[in-house]
Amino acid sequence: MKEKEENIAQPNQEERGKGTNTSVFWVTHDLVDDWIQLPEATPEHILIARLMVRTLTGNLNAQIDSCPPFPGKERHFLRAQLARI
Repeated sequence: MKEKEENIAQPNQEERGKGTNTSVFWVTHDLVDDWIQLPEATPEHILIARLMVRTLTGNLNAQIDSCPPFPGKERHFLRAQLARI
């Protein structure tokens, strides 16, 4: 896919189709609902996600209150965890 969910490019972020962003991930709550494309993984999200233990709420727009502070929403955290796997 060439279309991006978010057009925010971070320094050192790998292009879509390369490295940690080789795959595009989609999520949904129900198979008959709309599917939502997760944003590309960024190095910052992956590094901080490694330091965190968190249960996902299922709300992709939920703010993450953590120590260290996570620079994104739950959708970014989920994508960073998928990149780590």
